[in-house]
Amino acid sequence: INHHQHLFWFEAKGPKVLLHLIKHQALGSCVLIVISVVMYREKMLCTGSDNCESYTASGVVLLLVSMLLPLLGAAFLSNTLCNYTVACNIEYMKSAELIKEVLAKARAKRTLKLFGALLTLASLIDGIKMLKEEIQKAVNEDEATA
Repeated sequence: INHHQHLFWFEAKGPKVLLHLIKHQALGSCVLIVISVVMYREKMLCTGSDNCESYTASGVVLLLVSMLLPLLGAAFLSNTLCNYTVACNIEYMKSAELIKEVLAKARAKRTLKLFGALLTLASLIDGIKMLKEEIQKAVNEDEATA
């Protein structure tokens, strides 16, 4: 167990437990939103036989109150995932293989860009050579006719 792992609950297993909790939070938010919509749908759509306006108003209020917690959880999910990613991929917990892969891809991208520039330069040089040959032919023809 290194110093970085001491920052998490359950120490070495902490990041896995935390990721598991984040996944359950996302799933729970989705399930609660669906349950809220299904349970209060009839009150929102005013399917009651008597006073329709009170059903609609109470249905909307109940829906908003029941969806408050899951919507807040979903809103903070992206920030939570960003913080989790940063916390689990720095210092002692960084992945050497992943860093090597990213560096190799960056190197390959630079090489490909350089290769494209060299091909462009080579075609430009060929064009200059052809133009030089055309000029030389024109000069030779002018000298022959003169």
